[in-house]
Amino acid sequence: MLAEKINYEGNYYVRVSKIKAKKEFEKNQIVLVLPVNVRYENMWISVCEIKKTEENSDFDKRLGNYCYYNCSNPETGYYPKYYIKEEIKWKLYLKIKIGKF
Repeated sequence: MLAEKINYEGNYYVRVSKIKAKKEFEKNQIVLVLPVNVRYENMWISVCEIKKTEENSDFDKRLGNYCYYNCSNPETGYYPKYYIKEEIKWKLYLKIKIGKF
């Protein structure tokens, strides 16, 4: 897995494994999904947001539906890549900014 970072709607998202994405999904965080061979800047296929709701609370079922329609040929790839919001370490940032590091 390559280390990728994308800017989506003003927030930075980093690429993670399926296990980490599933854990974040269970915490009600937004998980971005994109076919593996598709670049983020592609104008034909866009990023899909997956978030836990009352009627759609199963990560594997939602992912299966996404893969069936979007990850089914060699051009886009046969599996998705996952992105979660990057956490900024504010305490470390403030220590550096104030000069008490």
